[in-house]
Amino acid sequence: MNKISIYNKMDNRIIIVLIMLSLLIILHKTKTLEKNEHFKQCARIINPTCNKKTIYNAIGKLEDEISKLEYIVKSRTLDKSKLNKIFEWYKKQVERESRFQQGAKNNIDSTIGAFAQETENRVSKDIKKSNKAHKRVYRKEMRKNNRLYKPLNLNKM
Repeated sequence: MNKISIYNKMDNRIIIVLIMLSLLIILHKTKTLEKNEHFKQCARIINPTCNKKTIYNAIGKLEDEISKLEYIVKSRTLDKSKLNKIFEWYKKQVERESRFQQGAKNNIDSTIGAFAQETENRVSKDIKKSNKAHKRVYRKEMRKNNRLYKPLNLNKM
């Protein structure tokens, strides 16, 4: 009986060890299943171990970035109309300046033309006066020379 009871005790121990091992394997598998289990319907965006401060900071940063993007979009749409107004103003300024420059150029050209005409008239008057004075002097000298020298009379020779 001793031998049989020893086998029974060993059998019982082996069965208990096998049961324990199987329970450990089952527990190990359930833990790995929980870690790998993903629900497609409700995905976790924020880790549940985070603090409220980090969650609110992340949300605040996202709100800031969204508001910056909204501002950029609005400013780009507004900039087109502002740029068109500024461009129209620039075109008007350039046109005014070109008209002013053209007017100034015309005034300068007319002033230079008038000055040139006036100096030309003065020069021509001075030339006429000098010609008259020289003609008088020349005529006087011619008369004087004519009186001094008598013409040659070929009949008397």
